Amino acid sequence: MSFEELHGQFMSMLLRVMKGQLESSVYEDQCRSLLGTGSYELFTLDKLSAKIVKHMQLMLQDDTTTKLWELYKCVPCGVVDTLEPQP
Repeated sequence: MSFEELHGQFMSMLLRVMKGQLESSVYEDQCRSLLGTGSYELFTLDKLSAKIVKHMQLMLQDDTTTKLWELYKCVPCGVVDTLEPQP
């Protein structure tokens, strides 16, 4: 099987698990059968992705985070240099 085919199958599985169409345990088993025992890092991606999405959803609902984002967009580039400790 070529690299492109492996990558395509893996991405298809990852998207299905992120959409809730595939159970995590089935995803892990399919990763192992597709890529071997060294696929541990890949089958932890579903957990990492889910946590990132959940955290971003919480951030969007939080007023303080929204205000900080608006403030960040107003600050011109280069101002961060002034935040370094003074000698």
